[in-house]
Formats: sequence, structure tokens, C-alpha cells
Amino acid sequence: MVGGYLALILSAALIFLALRMTGIVVVEEFIRNTEVRNLAEPGLREIILSACGALAGMVMLLSRRRYLIPGALVALFVIEVSALMGVALAADQPGLMLEGAKRFGLDIVLIVAGGVPIVLLKQALVHRRKPMV
Repeated sequence: MVGGYLALILSAALIFLALRMTGIVVVEEFIRNTEVRNLAEPGLREIILSACGALAGMVMLLSRRRYLIPGALVALFVIEVSALMGVALAADQPGLMLEGAKRFGLDIVLIVAGGVPIVLLKQALVHRRKPMV
């Protein structure tokens, strides 16, 4: 997982550098983009959406519906935030990269905080036995 997200960050950085060298994009336009701001500085709506994505992803994982998990990842914004971090790196914007890393960390916390109760609930209601570990 870590390798995949690092590859995504690196590829986003390389693509942004290539676009910048051709003059297609400008760093200032990227920084002022409203969607970039929404990713870097999420409001309550975005955090609630991420929390719901984390819960949905855990339910899908526990019900062995792994083919549906990409939808939950999109709701979590971990893919978009990883790309944001790569572009911020290429744009030499360490503050924006740090904001992206915070958002990524928030989504990881939401996955764990939402996932543990769901796993425990399934353990108690479905398996009805003590954990093996």
C-alpha cells in the first residue's frame, strides 16, 4: 500500500513537472484552484464524506466485496490527496504538501476509528466468539 501511494505521489509530481515545462500549467493557478483548497483544507462536509467512505469501505471489506472498494477510496479522497502531495512537491510548495499529508493522515485515522467498531460489532453479532488473537 505504501509503495502504491508513493508511486502515485511521484507520478503526479513528474506529470506536473512535464506540464509545467510545456507551459500548459502554472503553479499559481494550481495553488489558487478551489478544488485544491478543498482537498488541502477540508470543511465539515468533506470530513463527513470521508468518514462515510471509510465506514463503507470497511463494510465492503468485511463482506468480501473487494471489487467495490475503489468507490470508498474515492469518497475518502486518499487518491486525490496523494496526487495533490506530488504536485505540491513538484511545485515547490512544502506548506501545501504538509496540508495534503495532514488530510491523508486524517483519512487513515477515519479508517481505523471507523473500522475497529465495525470489526468488533461483526465479531459480536455474526461470529459470536472471542477473537482468536
